[in-house]
Amino acid sequence: MCFDELTGQFALLTTFRKDGTPVPTTVWFARLGDEVVVGTGHATGKVKRIGNNPDVTLERSNFRGKRKGGPVCTGAARRVGGDEA
Repeated sequence: MCFDELTGQFALLTTFRKDGTPVPTTVWFARLGDEVVVGTGHATGKVKRIGNNPDVTLERSNFRGKRKGGPVCTGAARRVGGDEA
């Protein structure tokens, strides 16, 4: 699985605008079984973009967003809240 290559605390999450423009953002992440969990505020730009297009990529990075090499994982993001969060 591509996510097995993710190590450390930080990753570069890329979401996509309606016109397809990629928007990379450094995030903290955690592995939860076969999923990767990212915490953020409900009104952030990345949440808005995921609402329009759930396609994302995730790759290893440092806390400043500098790519650390390795595979670029692709997936579909979804919002969680309430008891699931």
